[in-house]
Amino acid sequence: MPNSQRRRGSVLFRLVTLTFLSVGLIAAAGASAVALSPAERAFSSAYEKLVPTLNRASAALVGAVNGSGHDTDAQIVTIFTGVARQWASATRPLLALRAPAPEAPIFAVVSRYARAVKADLLAVAQSGRTHSVPAAKAGGTRLALDFNALAREVKLLKAELGLH
Repeated sequence: MPNSQRRRGSVLFRLVTLTFLSVGLIAAAGASAVALSPAERAFSSAYEKLVPTLNRASAALVGAVNGSGHDTDAQIVTIFTGVARQWASATRPLLALRAPAPEAPIFAVVSRYARAVKADLLAVAQSGRTHSVPAAKAGGTRLALDFNALAREVKLLKAELGLH
């Protein structure tokens, strides 16, 4: 593949995925005056303990996307595979949580998008292996959509739990 085509693919990928929200997507600070059941307090506490690791994984994802315009296909493979591993490691404990009934529907959607983001990261890595500009563009679009959807759902979950 000519260098210009590879560069064009990387730039397209970067442009498509620059629709990400800020790095603090999954951040949670103190609780507000929402009255929570004991189960909700326990879930909220367990969730908050995961936030630093989730934020690091989100920052790595955003950093990979932002730097992808300068990356070769081989670098895309290495970087996005590594970020997919970091994402999987960070989200594994999140996916193991069991949300109380009031938050269960929102948490199910959060879980679905967290899994989708991992699959999207691996799809982007695969586009580097195949040197496919269309695959990079499709993978980047899907990654941006799923990551932003995850952010929206996390915001809803935080509101339900009274987290900032």
